[in-house]
Amino acid sequence: MLYITKSHLKGRGVFTDKAIEANEIIESCPVVVLTEQDVPHVRLTTLNYYYFEWGADKTEGAIALGYGSLYNHAFKPNAAWRIQEEQKMIEFYATQPIQAGEEITIDYDTDYVIALGFV
Repeated sequence: MLYITKSHLKGRGVFTDKAIEANEIIESCPVVVLTEQDVPHVRLTTLNYYYFEWGADKTEGAIALGYGSLYNHAFKPNAAWRIQEEQKMIEFYATQPIQAGEEITIDYDTDYVIALGFV
């Protein structure tokens, strides 16, 4: 089961209370798709830190429901995601074994993370 608690990385993070095997799906999150017209407005809000680029040309955005928009960034993550555009979902999966009690992390676009001042 996934849970949210304080993270040593930044604020809060997503953790697991059970071991997760490499390649195991952690969570399939439905998304709220943001139009190309919505994205510039979202960038001016706190949601700027929680949305994913979306669409073939990445001009749209998506807010992942569930825990999807709360996974913290790490340069050596233990999970990754894949976009399921037709289903309007983002699927998070383990890239290596994750131990119970461990924080689940993903690698955001590195240039984007640096531009936002996360590192």
